[in-house]
Amino acid sequence: IGLSVSPSLQADLYVNFGVLYKQSRKLDQASEYFRRALQVHPEDGHALVQLASLDQIQQSENVVRLDSDYVVGLFDGYSQRFEHELVHVLQYVGHKLVADALLAQDDWLQELPKKSSISIVDIGCGTGLLGELLRLQVGDFLLQSCSTGSTEQRARPSELKIVGVDLSERMVDLAQQRNSKYGVPVYDEVRVSDASQYLRTLKLASVSAITASDVLIYVGALEEIFGECARALEVGGIFAFTVELSAGKGEQDGVKLLKSGRFGHSKKHIEEVAYAHGFELSLWRESVLRQQSGQDVPGAVAVLKRIY
Repeated sequence: IGLSVSPSLQADLYVNFGVLYKQSRKLDQASEYFRRALQVHPEDGHALVQLASLDQIQQSENVVRLDSDYVVGLFDGYSQRFEHELVHVLQYVGHKLVADALLAQDDWLQELPKKSSISIVDIGCGTGLLGELLRLQVGDFLLQSCSTGSTEQRARPSELKIVGVDLSERMVDLAQQRNSKYGVPVYDEVRVSDASQYLRTLKLASVSAITASDVLIYVGALEEIFGECARALEVGGIFAFTVELSAGKGEQDGVKLLKSGRFGHSKKHIEEVAYAHGFELSLWRESVLRQQSGQDVPGAVAVLKRIY
């Protein structure tokens, strides 16, 4: 009796064999099985990440995407201990960098009290670490502006709406439960969705800002997400995010799947994709994002402004 095995199941079997060989320090055999997995499932996240950990991904292979099932599985399984390990063990600060970078955009900030409503979309929101900072800091700024602003502004305070979006249903469940220190929900709405797919549902030029903390490191190719951000943002709107850096000394600019299993991006590549989609680079600040195996993970916080 012949059995039909799906490509994804075949890939899983090959990856499992590869992991066993890797644990036995038989790295050539491990690499061979990870390559076999990619032959039947070219974007298999497990296989790609394992090859990257063995430093077996070449720049010429142009790996720029991990399948969404891998990313969902990673964060669904990690959700309950995610925040504690990320913040307290790995000393992650990306959410703080993004919030501070957004609040440093004075021209954008000063326009907010003039609007009747302000919409911020936090893509890859996770448990809501960044969303909580946005609710507090942008909300406090609007309250202060209302108390010191014009008569019209005091009479009609701006409405702040923050929407969270994440692929992981378990992360979304946690984000929906998160309240600010004032006891109000951090997010007005939280969606289980791919970021680009969600942004595609929004009206043209309807969003004031989009944020992404520790998100693009799992995306790789930026063209689609930058294009959807540009479509959704109003002119003058802000896209603020973190990236890990791809280019060490003597390496090419661009996108690279790092040994950590996360993507790195160079400043030059960010600028090129940004300009192609109507953005200007308003801020680029390199910083340590987290610790890994006791070492600093170099990255950057970037702010793009939609100029047309």
